[in-house]
Amino acid sequence: MPNYPENSKFAMNKDPEAKIEALFTWLLNPPLDDSSPVSEELASSSHSDPNPSRWIDQPDESSWDWEALDPLESEDIDGIYPPHLNPEGQPLEIGEIPAVQDRFQALLKRRIQAEMQSNLPLFPWETTMMDYEDDPCEVVSSPPVLSQPWMLQLKQLNLPVPVQLPESLLTQLLNQCQQVAQSTLEEGAKLVQAVENLFPNQFLTLNRIARPLLLGELRSPQKSRPTLVYEEVQQSQKMLLSLLAAQKILQTLTLTPVVNQTSIERNWETELGSLKVAAHYTRTEQKSQLRVEAFLPCAGTVQFQGEGRQAISKRCDPGYLSVELFDIIGDRPYSLVIELENNPEAPLMFAIQPTHMGSQP
Repeated sequence: MPNYPENSKFAMNKDPEAKIEALFTWLLNPPLDDSSPVSEELASSSHSDPNPSRWIDQPDESSWDWEALDPLESEDIDGIYPPHLNPEGQPLEIGEIPAVQDRFQALLKRRIQAEMQSNLPLFPWETTMMDYEDDPCEVVSSPPVLSQPWMLQLKQLNLPVPVQLPESLLTQLLNQCQQVAQSTLEEGAKLVQAVENLFPNQFLTLNRIARPLLLGELRSPQKSRPTLVYEEVQQSQKMLLSLLAAQKILQTLTLTPVVNQTSIERNWETELGSLKVAAHYTRTEQKSQLRVEAFLPCAGTVQFQGEGRQAISKRCDPGYLSVELFDIIGDRPYSLVIELENNPEAPLMFAIQPTHMGSQP
């Protein structure tokens, strides 16, 4: 604080508040020469005027348009006070300055939020505010989760021998057949490889049993024969039944479309409905194309890939999807993976193997 002479305008007024007001007035006004008439007038007025704050430019409240005040601004209208005083009229301490700043920032933030809510920004392609529908994938309710979505088809294999196969065996056969179907092995080798894990060290026996199965020499059982129970039959009969089931599964999982001929179709029954797959192979002088159409019983994804190329399609409700690949190499399997939304961890994999010769039965 500067050292003012005892006869100055600050020493003459003993009121502490008046001293602060006068000091604030002195700070706001440009420095004046003590000998100037204005300085003498200011000094003389400090003796007679009990309110030196009149020297500060104060707004005339009578001229304010109270109805035009913003509600956000007017909420604290009663709290407006000179910046050097607190609401009680006492001088602000140094420690109170951050509190004032925090309050100012809070009011400024609320004002900006109110402005944004009343004048929402537009996207570059919009001229006026528009409402958008929710994502269909979020609106459509998901079907119930099935622990084994593909089991219904496995229970309906329609084997030539009436038999009741355990679900654990069918699950193992399905997993093995999905992998074996992607290979370029002959049909007999695929059959043996699909079941050999179930019968360790029985490779030769499995080959011997599979031979008449491939040649169609298996005798049809009598219609009146009772249904067999897998756990109760002999080891060789278990091998035969497993090979028969693997053959049916591989036939369903494998599609061999012939170039420029009609599509090859397969159905797989689920508890949610029928899954349908159709493959069509075309070739011209300009291009070769392998196209697959799939009907999903619920929301899901179709992924088609092979030879370093991939096509993916997805939908959020039951219906058809299509995928296609170009520059096809014949007689090589391409992988088609069907993933249902309610069972993403248990996809079903088909093998699409286009060919230039022969026909599909």
